[in-house]
Amino acid sequence: MTTPLFEPDSDLVTGPSVPGAPTEPVLDVDDIQGAVLPGFGTTCQHVVALRFPDADTLRKWLRAPHVRVSTLAEVLAQRNKRRCAARAGEQRPPTPVMRCLALSIDGLRMLSAEADRVTDPAFKAGMAFRSTLLGDPQDEHTDGHRSTWRFGGTPATTPHVVAVLAAERDLDLDEAVGKLLDASGSATVLFQQRGRVLPGETEHFGFRDGVSQVGVRGRLSDAERHYLTRRWLDPALPPARTHARPGQPLVWPGQFVFGYPGSHPHDPLVPGPVVSGGPAWTKNGSLLAFRRLRQDVETFRAFLTAESAALRAQPGFADVDTERLAAALVGRWPDGSALVRNPQRADPVDATDMLCTNAFGFARATPEARVCADPMVAREPLALAPAGELRTVRGAPADADGLACPAFAHIRKVNPRDLGTDKGGAAETLAMQMLRRGITWGEAHVEGEAPQARDRGLLFMSYQTSLVRQFELMSTTWMNKRNAPEGNSGHDLLLGQTGDGQPRVAELTRGDHSRTITVADRWVIPTGGGYFFAPSRSALEQFASG
Repeated sequence: MTTPLFEPDSDLVTGPSVPGAPTEPVLDVDDIQGAVLPGFGTTCQHVVALRFPDADTLRKWLRAPHVRVSTLAEVLAQRNKRRCAARAGEQRPPTPVMRCLALSIDGLRMLSAEADRVTDPAFKAGMAFRSTLLGDPQDEHTDGHRSTWRFGGTPATTPHVVAVLAAERDLDLDEAVGKLLDASGSATVLFQQRGRVLPGETEHFGFRDGVSQVGVRGRLSDAERHYLTRRWLDPALPPARTHARPGQPLVWPGQFVFGYPGSHPHDPLVPGPVVSGGPAWTKNGSLLAFRRLRQDVETFRAFLTAESAALRAQPGFADVDTERLAAALVGRWPDGSALVRNPQRADPVDATDMLCTNAFGFARATPEARVCADPMVAREPLALAPAGELRTVRGAPADADGLACPAFAHIRKVNPRDLGTDKGGAAETLAMQMLRRGITWGEAHVEGEAPQARDRGLLFMSYQTSLVRQFELMSTTWMNKRNAPEGNSGHDLLLGQTGDGQPRVAELTRGDHSRTITVADRWVIPTGGGYFFAPSRSALEQFASG
C-alpha cells in the first residue's frame, strides 16, 4: 500500500517526509501558551489590562479557575475543529473561551525576585520609555504622544497584566470576561477592548489582513510527520526542506519561544543556539509587543483621492486610480493578491489559493512549484487539479528594482523576503521576523458617518524572543527610515512614523517616469500599548504559588 504524501484530514500527519530536511524539536504543547503557538484565530477577542495593588492579590487572581491560560495543545484542538467544519462545508463551530496572560516588567517583579534577569532590555525599559525610538510623536501636545495614550503611557497607567480572551461568539466572551474581572478583587481595570474580525478578514483600510506569516518549525509529538506548521510542497523539491508552502519559509521556534533553537544567521536548515530569556522560568514563554493603533480611514481615503488625481496628471501615471495607489502603498491588492505576481490587476484565484498568495520573492524569480492538490487549499473544484496528489502553481518574476512592488510598500519594508538588506543576507533578515496576532476593533467605515463613530483600528500583537531585534527593528530601522532595509527605499508611507512631525517621503516609479510622494498626515496613530512577557502555564502556576 502506498503511503500518501499528504493527509489533509489528519491531525497527526501534517506533512510529507522530506529527504534532507532537518530534524525539528518536539514542542512542549501542554506548556506553551496557545496565543503564541499556534495563535487563537477566532472571530472575537477581548483584551483586558489590569493593575494590582499588591503581589498577594495578583497571586490569588492567578489561582482562579477562570484565569487559567490555554495551551498550544488546547488551542490547536479548537483550530482543528474549525478546519474540519470548513472541510465539511459547515459554519465555524463555537469554541470554549481561550485565554492568554502576559505580564509587564512591574507585574513580573511582583511575582519573582529574578524578574530583572530577563535579558531583553526593551522589555525591562517598557514601551512608554522607548516610545520615541519607535517614532511616536515627541511633542506631548500631538495625538499619539505617550501622554495621550489610553493606557501604558505613564507608570500609573501601565498594566501589571494583559489578558486576551478569545472565542467565536460575543456571548461566550461576555460571560468569561465577567468572571475574570470578578476574580480580580481590588485590581484596577485600566483598559478593555473587544476586537472582531471584519467581513472578508480585512483591516479598516480595506485590505485583506493576515495574509503572510512565517511557518514555525517544531513537532507536536515524537511522530516524524506531526508538524506544528502544515506542509504542502512536493517533498521531492528542494524548497520543501526550507518552506511549508510557496513563499512561507520555515523558522526555528527559538525565534518566538524561549528554550528552543533559534535561527542560524547564514543557513535556515541549521538550528542556531537554544535561545534563553534569562531565568529558567522563561522557557516556553514569549515576549509580547501590544499596540492599540487607531486608523484614520477618512484621511487615508482623502489622500488616495487627491494623490491619485495628481499622479494621473503626470506623464506615465495615467492609469493610477485610488485602488492602484493604495496597492502600491501596501504591496498587495485589497483582496490580498500580490503585486509581484499580479502587477496589472487583482487576481481572485491567487487571492483565495493559499498556495499561490505568497509564491513570490523580490530579488530572484520564483519558479513554478508542485504542491498538494487538495481543493480546500486551492479553493478550486477538484476537477481542475491534476490527477493524483499534486498540482502546479505558477511562479513569479523577480522584482529587484521595485517596479511591480515599490521598495516603500509596507509588505516589502517589513518582510524583504529574499533580498539582501542593511542587516545582511536573506537568512539574517528572516531571523528578524515575528509572529503577528492582531485583530481589528470598531465598526467598518461608512461614508458620511458622525465623528464619534470614527474610533476604529487594530489591536496589534506580536510574539518574539527579542523585542529589540524583531518588533523594534521593524519600526525604528525599517518602517521609519528612508534608507532601509534596501537602499533609498523611502519611508513606509502606510505605517511609518517620523516622530518629529516631518512628512514621510517615497519615490513611485512607472517605467521611465518617477514622482515623489509626500505624506504629511498620519493614518495610524498609537493610542496605548506596552511590552509584556507571556509565561508558560507551568511558570504562571509557579508564580501563583509564591
